Amino acid sequence: MPRPQAILLMGPGCPHCSTMLTALSELLETGELAKLEVFNVQRFPEEAATRGVRSVPWLSLGPFVFTGALTLAELRHWLAQRREPKGMALYFDHLFSSGQRQLVETIVRNQPKHLSAFVDLLGDDKVGINTRLGVGVVLEELQGSGISQVLTEGLCKLTEHKDPRIRGDACHYLPLTGDRTAIPYLEARLDDDNGDVREIAREALDELDDQSGGSLTVH
Repeated sequence: MPRPQAILLMGPGCPHCSTMLTALSELLETGELAKLEVFNVQRFPEEAATRGVRSVPWLSLGPFVFTGALTLAELRHWLAQRREPKGMALYFDHLFSSGQRQLVETIVRNQPKHLSAFVDLLGDDKVGINTRLGVGVVLEELQGSGISQVLTEGLCKLTEHKDPRIRGDACHYLPLTGDRTAIPYLEARLDDDNGDVREIAREALDELDDQSGGSLTVH
């Protein structure tokens, strides 16, 4: 994997910006970063405008975006996470937990491939309530866009998870994809051992039925 690049947007008189610049410069010197671009938003306001940046410091670090200051240790932590299979899921968990749901939505709209991280989050029984709710809100915002069909296969697999809460969540979110290939998996959960899962599966099938104009036949 190639070494990551970073873009830092900073402003004059911002002490957190100076701290970030020092930390990033060290990563550049040690070779942990391949390239560092720094923009003063007072001199280059277009850099902030095109990225929708409202406050500094703002950092693009490999696939991750951060607002606010990060320590050198935190920067190294996220540099390591970019190499992990579930690094994006951990990043989204961080954003949801810190109240940055809108940033998650922006990222997945621009790069739908990162939606696969939602499956990792929903399949993790240790993920907090803020993240689980945040995933649901983003999927509701994406409904009808076609983007969330990226999730269908992963959610279908989660309908067979050993944890009934996870099976139920998967059934609940599948209709938001609008993907009819989910129907057999939802039908299978009508005989689930857990009553809540059976009810959620029925409601999910009804919702898909409504989306298709009532053309589904459920046995």
